Amino acid sequence: MNRQASNTFLREQINVASAELREKLIDEGVAFDTIADFDEDDIQSLCASIRRPGGQIQDANGDRVRNVGIAVPYLVEKRLKLACYAARYYTLVGRPVDVVSMTWELVSKFEAFKELQDEHKDPKDLPPVSKSLPILKWMEVFESYLQNTLGVAKVPLAYVTRDDVGVEPIARNPLAPPPFRSAAVRTEVSNIL
Repeated sequence: MNRQASNTFLREQINVASAELREKLIDEGVAFDTIADFDEDDIQSLCASIRRPGGQIQDANGDRVRNVGIAVPYLVEKRLKLACYAARYYTLVGRPVDVVSMTWELVSKFEAFKELQDEHKDPKDLPPVSKSLPILKWMEVFESYLQNTLGVAKVPLAYVTRDDVGVEPIARNPLAPPPFRSAAVRTEVSNIL
């Protein structure tokens, strides 16, 4: 674990202003290279225990006093949860979790993506091949079905049937805002999925 990279990530991308909080998060394992290991519940529990750790600590005079914890702003907790989600997604689809992929500009785009996944409803069952649905028409229905169905890992099933197994470099990340909105861009994103 690179403490300096993690500290910079927490300060610049997650907006953790308190050096004490950054150090505590890193001590608890929230590091740049391990953030994908946490889920939303883990971050919520961790932030709660940092806010109210309980027990006693020594003050400057050497007296035992109640440990009042460290303030964890709501926005920091929210950003940490989203960063964990983004890192897990990158890991799942074979993209690197690095300084480029974990900028807040890219991570923030995952909020809308997460909402889409949470609200997603799989389509009806795939109709069988029949006289009214010959195999060639069924293949079109099947392709649409794969694009609209999420697998166990919440990734569209069409992603695993793509022609090119290689992962595009992060510079061509489909979650990055395109320079313009057009049919060509929508086609490219659908081809990546």
